[in-house]
Amino acid sequence: MKIRTGFVSNSSASSFCIFGVHFEDSEIVEFLKTRYPERSEEDLYEILYNEDLQDHFEGLKELEVETGYDGDDGYYIGKSWSTVKDDQTGKQFKENIQQLVKKAFSNDTIKEFNTFEEAWGASS
Repeated sequence: MKIRTGFVSNSSASSFCIFGVHFEDSEIVEFLKTRYPERSEEDLYEILYNEDLQDHFEGLKELEVETGYDGDDGYYIGKSWSTVKDDQTGKQFKENIQQLVKKAFSNDTIKEFNTFEEAWGASS
């Protein structure tokens, strides 16, 4: 009889590994308030949860917007490391992402850029 001691999964999994920034839901709503000052906070949360954020922020169309496992982990905004071009250095890749994120959000509110990884699987 064989006993497997490593990770075993008979289910589908999702994951991402991006370079970029992480924002909590409330931080995204604060950015939305500057874009739509006439809208209520409730309306802004509706945008956050039910619309594509890439439609509301210039520069995000070229980036990936990911949520964490349970959707309550905020938003990860950046690009997958798998999208680095053959003629592009890691530094150029990072600088491009930083420029796009800063174009979408105000510079003084940008947190530290980093590589973010998350993976989860559905239980069977």
